[in-house]
Amino acid sequence: VTVFVDASEAEEFAQVAFKPLNSLPYDSPGQTFVAFEKPEGQPTVGKFSNMLKFIYRE
Repeated sequence: VTVFVDASEAEEFAQVAFKPLNSLPYDSPGQTFVAFEKPEGQPTVGKFSNMLKFIYRE
């Protein structure tokens, strides 16, 4: 499981790291992360859209 982050409305922020989730069994919680660096001297406001991407295997 990965998170795709659309930061097109927060262009001053830069993605610096991500951590996908290797496996997510059915009906179980999990965590995946994306980290952004905020620019020096800029307000800490930005608009981000997130989409989860799954690869399903039986």
